[in-house]
Amino acid sequence: MNPGVPAPGEDRCENRSDNEQEIHTIMTQPIGIEQKPFVDDRYERFRQAVEILAEDENVAGAELPFNGEGLRALAADLIDARALDGLTESDANWLGMLIAFDFCRGLPRFGWRINDMFSQKPTFTPSGGYDNEMAVVYAYVKAFRAILEPFAVDIDEANETFGGSR
Repeated sequence: MNPGVPAPGEDRCENRSDNEQEIHTIMTQPIGIEQKPFVDDRYERFRQAVEILAEDENVAGAELPFNGEGLRALAADLIDARALDGLTESDANWLGMLIAFDFCRGLPRFGWRINDMFSQKPTFTPSGGYDNEMAVVYAYVKAFRAILEPFAVDIDEANETFGGSR
């Protein structure tokens, strides 16, 4: 269980309430009396949501790599890798929102989220639950890996540089 572990990065992206609603609308597109269903695919929805968040002045002005350009680069990598494949539309929408929002709050937020997803009472889940919880966790971890990958050092190179053994 995850009792009372506060989520890191809560105060980044201070003016996010308007953007969160707009991103939620793009990602979920409820069908109303005057609305038609959103016809673009999950990757186009994800790209559009990321673009809105990346243009937010708080995100755009943040330090690299967790600023608007970093968010766009991550989204491009995830889209190229087809990281949302294998998920239902509902789970893909939810995960896309989590990735975009959590990225703005930094690496500790990703670690916290993974821990929270495995807790007995996760703090932030879709109202109807996940269609496939483990597929969502797996895709989220893949996104976290994509963020960490540029920071990874080749083991052989590190051993040569620091004189480690093999």
